[in-house]
Amino acid sequence: MDQQLDNIVAEAGKLGKLIAASAASKVFMQMRKTVEEDSQAVKLVEDYQRQVQEITELESSAKPIEPEDKHQLTELQQNMASNETLKSWMKAQAHFSEMMGKVNKAISEPFQDTPADQDGQESAKQDG
Repeated sequence: MDQQLDNIVAEAGKLGKLIAASAASKVFMQMRKTVEEDSQAVKLVEDYQRQVQEITELESSAKPIEPEDKHQLTELQQNMASNETLKSWMKAQAHFSEMMGKVNKAISEPFQDTPADQDGQESAKQDG
């Protein structure tokens, strides 16, 4: 690896550690563990994913989706929304996703305004 790439990777590692140490990450990871330990929450998520998969397969094969399938999906969504463990996990996931969105935006912003040549330097002077 060249020195510039080594520096980028080292800084990315530092960023990863900062993200992992953030409150949003810690809460998200703890809630993920809590969900995994809650058999009722796990069953709800698995049942929901299975129902979504079934409906997706019906749609992709142009087969009719029965009202019972839609009703079951709605019921599973309601059960998930009323499960305290899953509600807390979804809230933690939303906060984590919001943080990561901001991080990704900050990383991407320099690429939005500055054209670059192959070396990553600003392209030819624009003001003559």
